Amino acid sequence: MDIAALSYGAEIGRLLTSTGGRVIAVLSNAIYLQSCEGYVVAVVGEDAVDGPLSLRIGSLPSLLDAVHNRPNPTFAIERESVHIAGIARIHLDQAHKWSPDLPGSLGDTTGRHAAVRKLIEVVAGHVHDYSLARVIATCQPSKTTANENYNVHFFQLLRDARYSTTHTSEKKSPANLAIEHLLTGMLAFETAARSREKVEAGDALMRMIGLGPGLTPSGDDVVSGILAALVWQARLGAIERAWAEQLVAQVRSASASTNYISARLLWYAGEGVLYEPAVQLGHALLAGDSGRIVEPAVQLLAIGNTSGSDLAIGMLVGCLALSVIA
Repeated sequence: MDIAALSYGAEIGRLLTSTGGRVIAVLSNAIYLQSCEGYVVAVVGEDAVDGPLSLRIGSLPSLLDAVHNRPNPTFAIERESVHIAGIARIHLDQAHKWSPDLPGSLGDTTGRHAAVRKLIEVVAGHVHDYSLARVIATCQPSKTTANENYNVHFFQLLRDARYSTTHTSEKKSPANLAIEHLLTGMLAFETAARSREKVEAGDALMRMIGLGPGLTPSGDDVVSGILAALVWQARLGAIERAWAEQLVAQVRSASASTNYISARLLWYAGEGVLYEPAVQLGHALLAGDSGRIVEPAVQLLAIGNTSGSDLAIGMLVGCLALSVIA
């Protein structure tokens, strides 16, 4: 089976330096490959969004059928192609190399807070089950809340949400416990950032890594969103570049505590690279352009069960932390 790739992210370049590796997951919408060196690529369908690990192809259903029942499938690299399980060859020579255009402008405080409000509104309209997104959806400001105080108001609402989850009399499910820990982690990050306790801010991010269920745990997605938002702001001179670099180093040192897929996504978040709609959402949030929030937000929220919403929440925290520490 010969398949022409449509596009690919930066990780495929690292994968091509390997001789091959193994298939680590076969899902309904992706096949994950891991090289002997630990690089990870997600073979996804043509309707998937571009991202750092993505390798988009147009024949995913056929490839899934062919690979699904193969015991311990492997893959090999030959020039500009990936050979999977000895049954399919994905050609890269005609594919588009995806490279994100990172956010490049910073709007005023009023505009940024208006964009944040719009994003929370979109998140609130796309919550279907109990998750961190449902908790965040309650953090809508009153109409009397001044824009310049909105970051304070937002984090106070998170504190109220944590208090409610901590003091409930009901038996907590593992998912609810993870949400409680994530709220604690986000608030610890905000407190440390406001007090300019740089090491403690990084420690708060590190404690969230690996929290929650899923192919990419919620904690990893939240941290990725926070980290990328801070990297973008450092590039724009809004926060200290050295501090952002220190956070990146701390998170990368802790990524061994999560799975291989999340570890690679966290690595790219430290470069400011997320999925394409997340990057576009970052443009709108930092520029304070609320009119450009909805489309990329809807695309991002469609990723995974909670991955997209958790990334969006991390970006919210990272962008509002700007108002605290800038």
